[in-house]
Amino acid sequence: MENYLLSPAALARYITAKSEGAASPSESELESSLDEVCQELFQTAVERRVLKHACRPVIPKREKVLRRDEGADFETTLKAQLDESLKELQEVAASLTDLVASAKESVLSEWDSRRSEMIPGDEILDSLFKRYGLRFNKRRDSLEIASVMQPEEIPDELKRILNELVR
Repeated sequence: MENYLLSPAALARYITAKSEGAASPSESELESSLDEVCQELFQTAVERRVLKHACRPVIPKREKVLRRDEGADFETTLKAQLDESLKELQEVAASLTDLVASAKESVLSEWDSRRSEMIPGDEILDSLFKRYGLRFNKRRDSLEIASVMQPEEIPDELKRILNELVR
């Protein structure tokens, strides 16, 4: 959700207010800083892509155990399901190098047009805030940033979602 808050103009205003004027970046400085932060977090985007695949749940198929063939042994059937799950995990572990390479290639192919969408917004904002001697607090700052956004700074996708919610 924080990715919708990455408006350079709104962030410039908010950082100025949050720092009580100690930092007063311009919109263009914020735009450059956001780009630099995203570049620094490239590896994070790759890792998130790998984790999405490598850490998906691998669960033995309970229904296959419950609905086993008549006369089939419970423990044998359950062990077979557990072995299948272990095999799946071992396959993921064995393909990890390929997964990372594939994720990196995929991220690179989309990087120019989607970089800020591929990195968690709270990580972008925290890295950005640190540049100005601040820390990003997801609970407090997200609402505050949203409150200083002008209507034209709200992404169209978020406007559409909000309009559908209030119908």
